[in-house]
Amino acid sequence: MKKLLYTVLILVEINMIFPLQAAAQCTYTAVANATDGSGNIIPRNFFTASTWVATSSGGSCSPVPVSGSGATIVIDGVSIEMAADYTVGRGGSITLKSTNPTRDGILKLTATNRALVIGDDADLFVNDGGVLILPSTAPSVNAVRVQANGSIAVTDGGAIRGGNLMLGDNRAAQRNTNLRVSGLAAVELDQITANKGTLTIASGATLITACNMVVINGLTNIEGLMVINGNLDLSGGDITACGTGKMAVRGCVFANPGQLSQLLNPQPNPCGAGKPSMCVRRNNNLCPGPIAPIANAICVPASALPAADPTACLPLPVELIEFTAELVSRQQVALRWATASEKNNKDFTIERSANGQQFQDLQTLAGAGNKQSLSTYSAVDELPLPGTSYYRLRQTDFDGTRSYSPVRAVKRGNAPGMLEVYPGRTTQEWAVSSNLPPEAVGHAATSIQLLDALGRAQPVAATSDAAQTGRWYLNVQQLPAGIYIVRLLTPAGTYSQRMAR
Repeated sequence: MKKLLYTVLILVEINMIFPLQAAAQCTYTAVANATDGSGNIIPRNFFTASTWVATSSGGSCSPVPVSGSGATIVIDGVSIEMAADYTVGRGGSITLKSTNPTRDGILKLTATNRALVIGDDADLFVNDGGVLILPSTAPSVNAVRVQANGSIAVTDGGAIRGGNLMLGDNRAAQRNTNLRVSGLAAVELDQITANKGTLTIASGATLITACNMVVINGLTNIEGLMVINGNLDLSGGDITACGTGKMAVRGCVFANPGQLSQLLNPQPNPCGAGKPSMCVRRNNNLCPGPIAPIANAICVPASALPAADPTACLPLPVELIEFTAELVSRQQVALRWATASEKNNKDFTIERSANGQQFQDLQTLAGAGNKQSLSTYSAVDELPLPGTSYYRLRQTDFDGTRSYSPVRAVKRGNAPGMLEVYPGRTTQEWAVSSNLPPEAVGHAATSIQLLDALGRAQPVAATSDAAQTGRWYLNVQQLPAGIYIVRLLTPAGTYSQRMAR
């Protein structure tokens, strides 16, 4: 006993002389991207020290985030590529966002055999301006894996695109492992697998799979829209679906009678009486299934399903499986889309908007008419709006019926010459001219302000030029000599020019 006591005293004394250092809480903030001679962004490497500024609440931090650690990682308006495995450890997080109106916060996984793992009690936040891009892989390979008690939250303006995602690892209760999509966020995955996880799609949000949703054990709360372009595969377990939103399934629902009953009439129902409207087309032939044909799981016949809710069916009569808008240079946006099949498709019209609400036609491409195989399309917006441009597709049938795709947003910087100020028709007048597109300068919310050097608004009249949209005349007769700022406020952004009188 004395020997044990002496040992304890010695350890205490050693600890007093050489105290144990507490683990540092490290925060890594991404450094802004460089650009090449054409203004193209050069992505940074996740595993390179020059990508990060590391700060610590105590102790020292490694130059780069360590896989499995509880590091806090912030990617704000920076484009980063990840080519190796990384695990967000307990208490850690990755936040993708953008407070820069011209650049998204992007994390792109580039290796098809590597994964981003959201570990126990760890988080991934994809906020406004944040984008997570995943590589397409075989159905058995998941680019993102969310372990027990891990969480992904995609909020208004955030996006996840491509690849496969595994939600849960069959360890924790369903409600402890989450993928939440809210606001106007959009999640577009190749495939999602739920294995003791909860998927929540809030009102106004959208989740789309290019192929299957595979459920081993999952809960879905659908208040928005869920579109499964492949199969809803329940052959491996049960799903509980609740909420008052809409679920559209292009392919089959693979289930046995018990699984189907749990889908249509969950007992108990965690959402009370609510359950989503469904539209099951049973016409998918592109995605495999079922993956685990156990317990007599079959492609459920239409007679066993509730009558299709037309408002829950896929938004386009054409089977659109992809629509992307990507900034490829400072002056251009590349638009690409693909269809799995087309029926009576006359054409696609690309529409563009400065505010995401009022759209104008940009370009029209002929459709394939009737086709039961893959078709791909591409176009380029050579003069996108400064700030954010919103794009959508308008699909028109030969009978004039129209349908619309989801909206895509692209941010870019201000090109030179967006606002010019020069002498007007008289010595008491300034002319203000902008080369912004008509939908930006012709909008009702567009206005001209004149500020003095102290930022005080000056009461001058701005008269629109009836002969040319985007040109105004300012009466500066009453202005004293000095330095002034002319400011153009539009739905696409605010632009300023300095002038002396």
